[in-house]
Amino acid sequence: MKAVILSGGLGTRLRPLTNQLPKPLIPIMGKPVIEYILDLLKKSDIDEIFITLQYQAEAFMDILGDGSKLGINLKYIIEDQPLGTAGCIKNIEQYLNDTFVVISGDILTDIDLAKVIDFHKNNNSCLTMPLVKVNDPTQYGIVSADEQGKITCFKEKPKASEVFTNIINTGIYVCNPEVLTLFGKNLKFDFSKDLFPLMMQKKIPIYGMVTDRYWCDIGNINSYLKVHCDLLDGKLNLNLNSPEMLPRVYTGNNCSISHSAKISGPVFIGNDSIIDEDVVIQPYTIIGDCSVIHQCVHISNSVLWNQCDIGEYSNIEKCVLCNNVSLKHNISIFDMALQSSGKGVAI
Repeated sequence: MKAVILSGGLGTRLRPLTNQLPKPLIPIMGKPVIEYILDLLKKSDIDEIFITLQYQAEAFMDILGDGSKLGINLKYIIEDQPLGTAGCIKNIEQYLNDTFVVISGDILTDIDLAKVIDFHKNNNSCLTMPLVKVNDPTQYGIVSADEQGKITCFKEKPKASEVFTNIINTGIYVCNPEVLTLFGKNLKFDFSKDLFPLMMQKKIPIYGMVTDRYWCDIGNINSYLKVHCDLLDGKLNLNLNSPEMLPRVYTGNNCSISHSAKISGPVFIGNDSIIDEDVVIQPYTIIGDCSVIHQCVHISNSVLWNQCDIGEYSNIEKCVLCNNVSLKHNISIFDMALQSSGKGVAI
C-alpha cells in the first residue's frame, strides 16, 4: 500500500524553530517528527511513501535518504508552487492506482491506521478520515457524521459561534484513486476547502471514524512542548527506545551524569551528553545529544536540542533551545524559544 506525506508548509507558527528546519524535521526526543509518521505507516504495512516538499526540500533528502535505513521506499515530489493539500497529490496521480493514505507531516499520533483502512473498505467509502475530540475546535475542521459514520456536515476553522461539535478532522485520509479524477491538474486544490464540498455536492460518500487514540497537531511552541510532556507521561503508544537510568529518567548512550546532580523524572537525556555537579533537572525536561550542562544549572519543563552548552548557575524554564545554542554563566531565560545562527549563539 502507498501513502503520501504532506510536508511542503513553511511552519510559520513555529518560528524560530523552523527558521533553519522544516516543521516535519524538528526533533521530538531527538527524532524528527516525520520519522514517527514513517514508523506509523510502516507499522500498518505501508512501505511505499511519497513526500511532497517545497520549503528546504534538500534537508529531507539529507536526513531521510531513500528510506532504506528505515526499511521503506521513499520518493520525493517537489512543488514549484503551492498547489494545496489535494492539488499536489494530483501531480502523482499515475502512481496512486489503488487505495492510498494521505497524512500531514507535522502531527504526532498513534492512531491505528490499519483499523481506519478496514473501516474504509467495509463501508465502501471513497474517502475516510479518522476523527478525534478536542477541547477547542476553532483551529481545526469540525465534522458531523451519522450513526454509520457517513459525514453529513463539516466546517473549516469555525468561529466560536459556529461550532456545532468538538469532533475534528485529523488531516489523515484514506482515499480511493477516484477522488483524484474530480479535479484538474496544476490547480490549487485543498481537501477541506475544495474537495470535500465537491464530493458532498456530488453525493460521493465520505466517512469518518472517531478514535480515542492520541493525536496532536504540532502547530505552535506550546503544542511542541506539550507533545514532549505527553510522550514522557506515556499518553501515546510510542517506544522511547532509551533505558530508564532512574525512575522515569531516560538516557541515551555514553551519558555522563554527576552523582550530585538532582534529576526528577520524567526527563529524557540524549546520547553523549554531560550533566555536571549540582545540576538540578526538573520534570518534563528534554536534553538532546552532545550537550553540556555545567555545574549548578537549573532546568525545568524545557526542550534542548543537540550540542547545547549551558553555562554554570544558569536557569532555564519553559524554553526551547535549538541546535548549538550556548549560554554563558548565570543566565536566566523563561518562556522563550532560541534559535542559533547556525554557527552557534552565545548569550
